[in-house]
Amino acid sequence: MDVVSQPRVVWERLQGGFKHRNFHTREGLCVCLDSTINRFGAQCLSLNKLVPHLCNLLGDANSQVRDAAMVTLTEVYRHIGERVRADLTRKGLPQARLAAVLARFDEVLHSGHMIAGEGELNGHVLRVSEGILVWWLLCSDGSRGSIKALLLISFQRPFLCY
Repeated sequence: MDVVSQPRVVWERLQGGFKHRNFHTREGLCVCLDSTINRFGAQCLSLNKLVPHLCNLLGDANSQVRDAAMVTLTEVYRHIGERVRADLTRKGLPQARLAAVLARFDEVLHSGHMIAGEGELNGHVLRVSEGILVWWLLCSDGSRGSIKALLLISFQRPFLCY
């Protein structure tokens, strides 16, 4: 994608495939979207246009498509965070399906595998951007302006700055 075109442009053309009659195509698009999010991040896509398609696929006749849609929605939640949960509650999903999705989200949240953009966790501020994790150790007053230590972790090579 990065050679041919931007991921957003590619996915604008691909989103019609979520309604394709071949279940392998629908399942493959879910897997491809999952890979795109993991490689390029959630910010490079307009996921608000893609999530409704994933919600529709949660009710697909084929179990492989339903499973792939659940995995992809969970991946979207890992990268975006609580906004996805709020969106899904407004989408009008059947109650049983919504409960299953929210239970899966809770599993991911409690497992500690969240990648969500920016948030606070145990007094530390986390930000993930372009393959680099930035970790601040805040001073006792809790202000962002006074940083004790800064840890930058590239997904290839960690290093510590003071």
